[in-house]
Amino acid sequence: MAVHEANRFSSKHFYLAVEHSGLELISLSNNEINGSILREIGRLSSISCIFFSYNHLRGSIPGEVCSLSKLTGLGLSQNNFSISIPPKIGRLSLLSLLLFDANNLTSPIPISIGSLHNLSQLVLVDNSLNGAIPREVGMTKLLNMLDLSINQPTGPVPTSLGNLRNLLLSNNLTGVIPASIRNLTKLSTLYLFENKLSGSIPQEIGMLVSLTELFFFDNNFSGSIPASIGNWTSLSTLYLDQNMFSGSIPASIGNMTKLVGNLTHLESLQVSDNHLGGPLHENVCFGGQLIYLGAINNNLTGLNPSSLRNCKSFYRVRLKGKQLTGNISEAFGIYPNLNYIALSNNKFYGELSSGNAIV
Repeated sequence: MAVHEANRFSSKHFYLAVEHSGLELISLSNNEINGSILREIGRLSSISCIFFSYNHLRGSIPGEVCSLSKLTGLGLSQNNFSISIPPKIGRLSLLSLLLFDANNLTSPIPISIGSLHNLSQLVLVDNSLNGAIPREVGMTKLLNMLDLSINQPTGPVPTSLGNLRNLLLSNNLTGVIPASIRNLTKLSTLYLFENKLSGSIPQEIGMLVSLTELFFFDNNFSGSIPASIGNWTSLSTLYLDQNMFSGSIPASIGNMTKLVGNLTHLESLQVSDNHLGGPLHENVCFGGQLIYLGAINNNLTGLNPSSLRNCKSFYRVRLKGKQLTGNISEAFGIYPNLNYIALSNNKFYGELSSGNAIV
């Protein structure tokens, strides 16, 4: 059933029309519907899925939606809902999918979400939610995706999260990454960028062996980059830039002779704007799949890794402003897809292959 007219959607007649119809699913996403959701939505006792995303709906989400005991999916993304998430949302015991992203929701996340034991995806990105992330979220044992980015939460990352595969928390979070992060063994994507997290990254993070993407840029992390990151055999993207990391870049990023399984699938390595010293490891591009390499504004020294010659997939390389040395014609090859390469303010000599533009 599709309803396009705003006056019909916003009237009681719409809900009364389907009240006794046995309707199980309503999908009105991607229309031009405006108005609000009326309390009569609570009459739809047979409904299992409601998708009103990508419209112009406004006002509050009525509490009556929490009486729809058969509801398994609720999608209200990309509207103009305001006020708060209904505090009794935890009554929807069968709910597996909850999409409230890109609205104007405020107030803290209700702790009753911890009662949604069948919830697998919770997407609240791009609202104005505040307060601490409730530890009760960790009671949703089937939850595999949590996206709270672009909100205003405070406090630390909860330690109670267990079965997540995707964790996205780009906000104003403070504190440190707890050693208990080792429990998120199924995690494949971890986005904690643009927060105020500090301290060192625990070695236990290396136990997240399913990681494919990690974004930690623009925080206040310090200390050394843990060598245990070499355990991430499927990692393709690593962003550690705009922090205060010190020490050298771990050899485990590419040293296949020292560790079993290293970052041979790595496509993007970003460590710019830190306090890293020492050399770029010889096998930083051992897998030959690196596309993006950024390491500017550090204190790197030594010879440029000869493995960079193998990276035929290079698209963008930023190594300027270091004390890197070596014969540039030996360290670099010909990169057919290269768009940008910045090597200025180093101590290279020799000739670069034609077609590679130096900045």
